[in-house]
Amino acid sequence: MTVTQVDKLFSRKPDKDHPFGHERLESITSIILAMSLGATALILGYQGILAIIDFLNYICLIKKNLF
Repeated sequence: MTVTQVDKLFSRKPDKDHPFGHERLESITSIILAMSLGATALILGYQGILAIIDFLNYICLIKKNLF
């Protein structure tokens, strides 16, 4: 679901089953979204660090072969 769909779904007025409205579900959705964005950032950072280490190892290998 996209954020706009979730917002539309959970911004409904209070009803018989949900006397305080649907805002609590919106908070849970926001937490799930934040966790998935955080996990994505960690994975991208980890992959970036691995790419830098691989590049530095490649440079060291070239220098060893030149001398």
